[in-house]
This record gives sequence, structure tokens and C-alpha cells, in this order.
Amino acid sequence: SAVYAGQISADKGVPDLLEAVALMGREGRELTLHLFGDGPERPAMEERARALGLDGRAVFHGPTANTHVLAAMARASLVVVPSRPAYPEGIPCVISEAFESRAPLVVSDHPAFRTRLLDGRGCLVFPAGDAVALAGAMRRLLAEPDLYRALSASTLEAWEAIQCPVTFGMLLDDFLENAGTGRPLAVLRHALAPSQAAHA
Repeated sequence: SAVYAGQISADKGVPDLLEAVALMGREGRELTLHLFGDGPERPAMEERARALGLDGRAVFHGPTANTHVLAAMARASLVVVPSRPAYPEGIPCVISEAFESRAPLVVSDHPAFRTRLLDGRGCLVFPAGDAVALAGAMRRLLAEPDLYRALSASTLEAWEAIQCPVTFGMLLDDFLENAGTGRPLAVLRHALAPSQAAHA
């Protein structure tokens, strides 16, 4: 099975994920997708799932307690974060939680993720909005046991790479020391925005 957690919307890549699961099913590799979350587009996404013939294979759980989502991730074969660039992402908690569960992650190349997530380190990266590429990444992960083991084993390294080393105390000290001096705040070297702009 696969797990998705987040807003149920097009910009979060839910249509691409549904299409990818349908593609895999047409190839004879059926995968049950558990979707946790809500949003105004949820009825349209549920209708899209029915149109793709995913009754029983795309399960919309709605808003769900985090403990239940984490347990679902631990049971799942993989976790998917298919966000399109139009969605204003940071590094969503679901990425960290997927790595904590040791479930390999299949994630889009959203600009917010590019500098923090490396293909082959805890995850496989696919081009955002490309359902065929997403299906290919999921298929590859499930068909190659050695790759699966390697990705699961590297989830701790991947988790460490997305942790922000700046504590609130460090931020406050930096501000008090450098504000008004004309020197840039030292904590800015950990900001996502400049690195995103460089890769946009």
C-alpha cells in the first residue's frame, strides 16, 4: 500500500497520484492508496478516483489523527508527496514523518524540496505533475528489493538532511548581536528561499 497525507487538491498532486495508481493497475500491479486529509477539492478528487476505476483502491480517510497516519505510514510500502510547483510548500511534516517511519518516500521535484532531498537517499524523486514518471518510480521501488532496502536504510540520513539546525535561542542571539549593524544575520544561510531562487 501507499500513503498520502495532506490537503486533497490538484496543486498537491493528488490527480497525478491517482492517475499513477490507475496506470499501475492497468499493468497488473495493483496498489492500494490511503489518502489522509481534506479540502474543498476532495469531492472532485473522489470522483476522479471513481472515474479511473479506483473504487476500493483509493481510500479517502478524511481528517485523521496524526497517530493513525503515522501508524499507516509504518504499515505502508511507501509514502508519496506529489506536490506541484504551484503549491507553496516548505518542507512538509509528512516528509519528516515518512523518514521516521522508515518507509521509502516517492517525492516530486518541487522547488522547495530540490536542495534538501536527493534522489536515492531515502527517496526517489520524479518530475512534478508527471503521472507516468510517478508510476514508474513507485513501480521501480516495489519491483527492486535491493533498491527498497537501500532507500529504507538511508531514511535516517535523509531525515537529518532536512532538519533545521537553528534554534529559537540561536535566532534571538543572532538578532541581538547583528541587528542594526549592517551585517546579514548568520541564520540566513539556513533559509530555504535563496536556495530555491537559485534552482528555480
